[in-house]
Amino acid sequence: MEILWLFFALLISSVTGEGEKLIVIGGQGPDVNEVVDLFTDSLYENCTEIQRYPIGFVGGSALKNSDGLLFCGGQANYKECFRYDVNDENSWSLLNFGTIQHRVYSASAPYSADGWWITGGYHDQNSSLLSTEILQSGSFVPGPNLPTPLYQHCLVRIDETRYFLTGGLPYSTSAWIFDTNTQVWEEVANPSVLRKSPYCGLSKTFNGEFQIVVSGGFDGMTPLDSVEIFSVSDQSWRFGPSLPQPMGRGATSSYGDTFILVGGYGDGGYVKDLYQYEPDSGTWATLPQKLQKGRSRHVALVVDVKDLNCTQPLA
Repeated sequence: MEILWLFFALLISSVTGEGEKLIVIGGQGPDVNEVVDLFTDSLYENCTEIQRYPIGFVGGSALKNSDGLLFCGGQANYKECFRYDVNDENSWSLLNFGTIQHRVYSASAPYSADGWWITGGYHDQNSSLLSTEILQSGSFVPGPNLPTPLYQHCLVRIDETRYFLTGGLPYSTSAWIFDTNTQVWEEVANPSVLRKSPYCGLSKTFNGEFQIVVSGGFDGMTPLDSVEIFSVSDQSWRFGPSLPQPMGRGATSSYGDTFILVGGYGDGGYVKDLYQYEPDSGTWATLPQKLQKGRSRHVALVVDVKDLNCTQPLA
């Protein structure tokens, strides 16, 4: 397994960088944020601890764009957004915009060149949301409604114009693709397994095939290890390799042509493990790195060292 991970890490490094880190913010379980080295031989080993988020950040949304590392929500009655500002004493800066709607347990993805699409979620008046909103030019504007109200679902950006949606509550085995050109949700083939709080990631094989991997999550209070893979070209489903353990409520972070599953909650409690999907072999690689503290309902982003306060160790 260690040899497999070393080979895959070297392969990924050809399309990513040694100076990349995984940041993990908020969630249930811990009271601190984390910075994880994705390469154990990274030239940048020493990173200043990221200060606590200004509020309890659970079920919020995060994005990296040209404005930096942006975070919104995190509580059912909270609209405010913050930027992590490494140049201002490693602190959080309150932004002059917030979300239109209180929402928690929403799903988000990059939108257009520098925008952000936040969809659905749970409202502070005990209702799931049909609405969405898009960050454009420094403010949120109403976006296209979801095909049905959802929270604890997942949204994956396929390419510049298409998005994939599935999972969540109320329970449904439906799946849709949204096209920004037509502004229409098209229902596609349904997955077989009901899931809330699943992991969803986009992967690309050597032959250029895009796949959306939907894994884990919960059926009621039971964590799942089952995996289903949606072929974007064929618009068909197949079962994939089971997760190393049943878990859900974690974070999925894009990484090169694949993704990393970060933490979550399973039969043994909060999960510390990191798992990377290998699309060509159809396997899960258990990364040698682990979270210092297991957590769930957090966010995770792969960032460059320039986004953090990191230094090279002395020779």
